[in-house]
Amino acid sequence: MKFSVPIELDMEVFITKGKLDCIQIGQTKEWILNNFPAPDNRYDKDRIWNYGSFEFHFSKNQLSTIFCGDLSLTDSDCIQINKWILDECVTLSKFIAVLNNNRIDFRSRNSPNDCSEVEVMILSSKVNLCFFNGEDVKDINDLRLHSFSLSEYNIG
Repeated sequence: MKFSVPIELDMEVFITKGKLDCIQIGQTKEWILNNFPAPDNRYDKDRIWNYGSFEFHFSKNQLSTIFCGDLSLTDSDCIQINKWILDECVTLSKFIAVLNNNRIDFRSRNSPNDCSEVEVMILSSKVNLCFFNGEDVKDINDLRLHSFSLSEYNIG
């Protein structure tokens, strides 16, 4: 579907509430095409749609995951992104401080064998954020945001 003005996607709303405009996990490709801009690109036999920095993953023609691994959060012709705190390099300690200051409940989990990766799940939205250890990072608090996603597997 063509829109005359870009849709604005707010990362604070997505991360804290799990809302990405009118898009919801479980919607069909047909519904999305009729109510949301057409994707910039389609990959993997039409199972992954790309919208700027976002990927919509489909299983059996239904949206199963919204994923972002490109933290530059680039706009596309049809989407403008309000980056919230993601407009800079976000560390684990800074992100947890923002969550605590805003009284947002979360759960965190370290990778089982070491502290090179920490996953933070926002309890209200079920958005999962992955903080990863760059080669120069020695302190777990300095792990950097690597990706975030909302998936049917987190919701169900």
